Parts: sequence; structure tokens; C-alpha cells
Amino acid sequence: MQKDEFLKKIFTILKELLITDNLSKTINFTLSEIGAITGVDRVYIFENSIKNGEILTSQKYEWTKNHITAEIDNQELQNLNYKNIFQDMYDKLSNNSYYEVIIKNLAKKERIMLEEQNIKSMLEIPIFVDRRWFGFIGFDDCVNERIWSNDDKAILSTLALAIAGAMESEKRKQELVKLNLNLEKQIQIETKKSRDKDILLFQQSKYTQMGELLSMIAHEWRQPLNILSIVMQSFTLKYQSNEKISSKDVGELEKSAMQQINFMSQTIDNFRNFFKSNNKKEYFKLPEIIIGLHTLVDAQLNNFKIKLQCICNNKDNRVLGYKNELIQVILNLIVNSRDAFVERNIKQKEIVVKLEIEDKYLKIVIRDNAGGIDKKIQDKLFNPYFSTKDTNQGTSLDLYMIKSIIENSMKGKITIKNITKNREIYGTQVEIYVPIVEIYVPI
Repeated sequence: MQKDEFLKKIFTILKELLITDNLSKTINFTLSEIGAITGVDRVYIFENSIKNGEILTSQKYEWTKNHITAEIDNQELQNLNYKNIFQDMYDKLSNNSYYEVIIKNLAKKERIMLEEQNIKSMLEIPIFVDRRWFGFIGFDDCVNERIWSNDDKAILSTLALAIAGAMESEKRKQELVKLNLNLEKQIQIETKKSRDKDILLFQQSKYTQMGELLSMIAHEWRQPLNILSIVMQSFTLKYQSNEKISSKDVGELEKSAMQQINFMSQTIDNFRNFFKSNNKKEYFKLPEIIIGLHTLVDAQLNNFKIKLQCICNNKDNRVLGYKNELIQVILNLIVNSRDAFVERNIKQKEIVVKLEIEDKYLKIVIRDNAGGIDKKIQDKLFNPYFSTKDTNQGTSLDLYMIKSIIENSMKGKITIKNITKNREIYGTQVEIYVPIVEIYVPI
């Protein structure tokens, strides 16, 4: 063969091995190209494995000339133990040396097995992948005996190195794919853990807010219960003093008592409706939520001497989302303001909840004069699980979860900032933007 042509073909093969994205296909191409340029009858690659402490080898790839019998399906060439037959081959290849032989010069046991494959001479060159003996590439002459020149063996050794490099690259790709799959699986696991944690925190917050509302109901009930008690005591005193009780007196008693009982019943209905489980999106009007919350929380806030002002000028615009989640968000923000007042000695306490239209959004503004947010933590407010409260203050929705609800459940956005007066921070303003539904489509 012409050396220049040989080298040119080798360079083409090396290039293919370097850029391949299909190793098996490229190796088969390599064997056919090198077989054609060298004129050998058979080219193949064997891969080693270890079983019971013994090194075995199996044929994985093969190219043959048209008239030469292929041995790729020869079971005797699978899991072949070197030491049982080819000890000399094992010693040389495992030490990174060539193994070249004329078959008629071998011992009988080796010679018979190779002659059955019609081999006259062969050359084996070791392949090392990641410094581990992977196997070898072999070249059989089945018609004529051949003695390879040192130059040819050096060039074919370069080919073996290129094949090893391609195998190392493929191994890295497979490791990377496996790593990515493991990472994706781990991310899914961690995401599920995070989601489960969010759900748990959301439920805990819901129970905490139910406790808040029960406390608010207790404040709502205090006055009607006092009135009911006075009415009943008055009726009892009249009876005990033998004062005449007319049907008119009984009617007024019944009317007054029923007014108070109906009021308390309505309070319970409001509580039940606000926390009715509904996992589906729905169309609803924001003013109804804000007015309803005002009714529920006003009495308790009055107990803390906090004035709650609700301003809803836009009563007909609808939004689409998870109503109960938005209720929890607004209630949570009102409770946060209340807690801030409790911590600080502020004389005139006020929370304003205002509904405005801005572009295509309904904007909910929740503003207080409770002293604002420490500048040191402003950048952390929306971080996962960050809270300005101690753990003994109960479990409320942190701003990260509130932001998640507004962005994901309501497709809106939320901002929070300090508000100033005479260049001094005096309170906090939260702004929630929820898209207005322009076309109402029943769901």
C-alpha cells in the first residue's frame, strides 16, 4: 500500500472519530476504511470483561472482505479466556505491546482455533481507555501471510489511540447523560419536597388563619351576646317581680333576640364561605372579598385600637383565579400589619385596603402606618421560607408563598415598599396587581 495514501486515509478516519456523535456507526466505518486501505481480509475489535477474577474477551465489531467468512456470530469468540489458549497474546497486549504472529508457527492448540477461521497471519494492537486495558483491534490475513513494517504498526497504533479517545469521549457523554438524568430526577424529588413543604405550610397557614378568624368571630359575637344577655335578664327580672308580661313584650323580646342570633349566624356563614374548599379557578369580584374581610376582621382590629378603612370604587370588574387563596393572602397581609402594630408603640393605628384600576389590572393596595420594614431585610422578603416573625408567633404565609400565589394562581404580580412622610419611613405599602377579565367565559 502507498504510505501517503495510507496516511491520508488515517487522517480522515481520525477526524471522523473526533467529531462522531454515533460511536458504533463510526467504528464500523473505521474498520471498513482501514480494511480497504491496508488490504487485509478481516478487521475487528474485541472488548475485555472480568468474570470470577478472570479477564475474558468478546468480539464486538467486525469488517470482512466479501469472500471472507464473518466471525462476529461465532460463540467461541465470546467470553474467551486468554489464559486458556492465548497466554502469549495476553502477556503482550496487557503490557501495551503488539501481538503479531504467523499462524503456522503457533502451538497446536492456538493454531487449530485460528486455522478454523482461515487465518494465515494476524496483528493485534491493544486499546487502552482511561488507562485501563479495554481490548484490542485486530487485522487478519486469510489468503497470504503478512509481516507488518514498524511504520505500519506505528500508524495503526495511532488509530488504536484515536479509537480509545472516541470511546473515552463516548464514556464521558454517557456519564454526563446519566448525571443529567440523575440531576433531573433529584430536581424532581427536591421540587416535589419543596412543593409538599409549600402545601404543608399553606395548610398550616390556613389553620392559623382559621384560628385568627375564630378569634375575630369571638369579638364579633361579644356585643350581640351581651345584648342577648341583657334582654334575657330584663325579661327574667320582669317575671320575678310579678310584673305583667304582655304579648307585646314577648314579641319584642323574640325580635331582639332573633336579630342578635341572626347576626351571629351570618358571621358563622361568612366564616364557612370564606374557607370553603375549592380547588378550581373561578370568576369573582374583588370588592366582595374586601368587604367580606372587613366585616370579619373589623371587630378584632378595633380591640387593638386599629382603624381599618376599605375603599372599593370599582365593584363590577371580575378576575379569574383561586378565590380562597387570594382571601388568605389579603387576610395574611392585614394580620401582618396588625402584628407590626402590636410590636410597636404607635398611637394612631390605621390599615387602608384600597381597590383601584391601573391599566388592565385591578390593584389592591394594603397600606399601614406601623413603622415600615427594616432596610436590612428588604431584599430578603420574597426569599423562600424567610419570615420576620418568631416561630412562636404561629405559622403564617411568608411573602415567598404569597408571591407564588399571586403570580401562579392569579397570574398577577406583587410589590412591597416602605412609605415615607417628611423623609422618614412611617409604614408599609403592598400592591397586588390582578388581571381584569375583559370577556367573561363561564368555566
